[in-house]
Amino acid sequence: SGGLGGALPPTSRSVEQLTLNAEIRLLEREAAQRDQMERTQGFRLRQATAEAQRLRSHLEKVLGERDHPTRTTDRQRHMAEHVTRLRAKHDTHMAAIAERAATGEDPLDEDVRSFVEEQTSACDAQDAVVQALIDKVNTYLQNTASGILPSGNVVLFGSRATKLSLPTSDVDLVLQGDLTEDAPVGAARAVMIQLVECLRPDHPDIKFIDATIPRCTFVDTKSRLTADITAGPSLLQRPGAAPLQHSGEMASAFVRDLQEELPALRSLVLILKALLRRAHYHEPFIGGLSSHGLVLMVGTLLRTRAAALGPDAVHGAPISVLLCEFLFLFGFEFDYTKYGVSLRRGCFFDRVEMGDFVAPLLVEDPIVDVPEDGTVVNVTHVVTSTQILQGIFRSAYSLLTATKRTPLALMASLE
Repeated sequence: SGGLGGALPPTSRSVEQLTLNAEIRLLEREAAQRDQMERTQGFRLRQATAEAQRLRSHLEKVLGERDHPTRTTDRQRHMAEHVTRLRAKHDTHMAAIAERAATGEDPLDEDVRSFVEEQTSACDAQDAVVQALIDKVNTYLQNTASGILPSGNVVLFGSRATKLSLPTSDVDLVLQGDLTEDAPVGAARAVMIQLVECLRPDHPDIKFIDATIPRCTFVDTKSRLTADITAGPSLLQRPGAAPLQHSGEMASAFVRDLQEELPALRSLVLILKALLRRAHYHEPFIGGLSSHGLVLMVGTLLRTRAAALGPDAVHGAPISVLLCEFLFLFGFEFDYTKYGVSLRRGCFFDRVEMGDFVAPLLVEDPIVDVPEDGTVVNVTHVVTSTQILQGIFRSAYSLLTATKRTPLALMASLE
């Protein structure tokens, strides 16, 4: 008879029975899921309201510029002159920092390097815990007596896999394995449900998310790290269908290659992730900037800087200077309404020419193929406010470069 071909434990229970038992548990948690749905709907309503207000303000601005072109031109000229003065002051300050950093006497550069070392050390200390968690899940999958999926295993991806994680970062895992060609539709879901039940005794808060791509999430009781396990392409692949690829694994491979090209990227991303987390603007599901979007913004800055000033402007520059350059560019200079960010093109492109006026922040996805119509696949389409983002970068720049400088560890505290 058509089963999972060794993908389920050798008991008398069928896939249908397992699914029924899981459905009973899901019904018991229906109230909690309803509450979560209501919160999500509330967030989406607030997001839509904010977007409507932004578009309304933009329309009023466009109409005002049409009716008062002279006033608009004067304002734009004054703003451009102001930013030009800030840039001159910034360049002078950065030259002084680079000169002091060359002799190891710049407090900002020392502060930046110490912060990165502390975060790296803390994450390295968690490696054993993360590996133990992976081994536990693989044991449940592969155990010969009660293995859920003998050919299966979980693989790390995301920031933990690319070494761009903070001590508070989640543990992202993808479940891989082979199902037989006659495995029923929903077999991946059944495998994930069984895994959830195996993990529940040690992790009573574990949640099964019944979606197109089944996944589960839980908090490790010892380390307090949040783990997220997603069904991989091999479990979702249907006979005769086009091959599937896991976007998280593709992104992780891409980011590892990018770090080899741009060694300074890692330090910058760690610091900026901590700053965004401190400002509570790091979660995409509430309108914040994702880690992948941040990586692409940093990578584009480094590539454009190297192209304009030469490789030494990136590879030979102090991390503190590159950090301040990022904060200054995206805090003061960059016009989010006119330009998009493209690592693929190695430039900041004119988004008006691309016909994109909707998303507050436009960062092109360099991994997916460019659509035939030439449009840009935006990895930061969920960001709700570039004004908030710009304010975070401006504040960080001002605090780091002030005469009485605020320590980075205090600014980026993860407590």
